Amino acid sequence: MQETNEIEYPCLWQYKIIGQDKNALEEAAPRILTDKTYSIAYSKKSSGGKYHSYTLETEVADEKSRNDIYSSLKKQPGIRMVI
Repeated sequence: MQETNEIEYPCLWQYKIIGQDKNALEEAAPRILTDKTYSIAYSKKSSGGKYHSYTLETEVADEKSRNDIYSSLKKQPGIRMVI
């Protein structure tokens, strides 16, 4: 039987966003998080240089808001993957 860790809200949450266009990745956060404080930092690029990743961190109030941000990021143009 696996134990699951309980998340205590509110908390800071990090999303890894990945895509080909660095500008599209950088522009996604301000479009979604219009009323929230956040930080976004370049993480790395793939070995072939085709994909870039950023770490986006913001405070989430509850599981619903955490999942809503995740879903909104996945729908943004230029974002291929959200982890």
